[in-house]
Amino acid sequence: MADPKLAAAVQAHRTLVEQVKALYPDEDEATLADTIEGLTDLDAVVCAVLRDALWREEQADAVQRMIEALYHRKSRLEHGAETLRNAALEVMQEAGMGKVWAADLSASIGQGPARVIVTDEAAIPDSFMRVTKAPNKTAIGEMLRRGGEVPGCNLSNRPSVLRVRRD
Repeated sequence: MADPKLAAAVQAHRTLVEQVKALYPDEDEATLADTIEGLTDLDAVVCAVLRDALWREEQADAVQRMIEALYHRKSRLEHGAETLRNAALEVMQEAGMGKVWAADLSASIGQGPARVIVTDEAAIPDSFMRVTKAPNKTAIGEMLRRGGEVPGCNLSNRPSVLRVRRD
């Protein structure tokens, strides 16, 4: 258990359950549960842990939005840098300047590497194509849920999930 407060509360709860059951062995489960619920703050500890989980999820969402905004900013900056480089190259070529120097930089015009231009993708032999192979879990799941079989696949047991909503 990752949270020490939660682990301590669970252990205290288990100890209390054992003590109450030992003191009242003939009581029914519902009465014992009501008695134990009134004697422990486990529900408050669980709610505190869930509040922390919700806060962390909100923070993760905020960080994701910041990452996306910064990614777009990075793209704009890279595009701007490329535009400025191209403008400098064009000016240098028009002016016949092969090189420029300054205290903090130097630039020279040279030949870049040849680039591959694909004119007809369908004509390219398979040996020059990249192929990605991955299981289509959606299609596999649909087949298995209909009762079909897919070699190497099966459906898991349905895991327990905790749904939390803010009130």
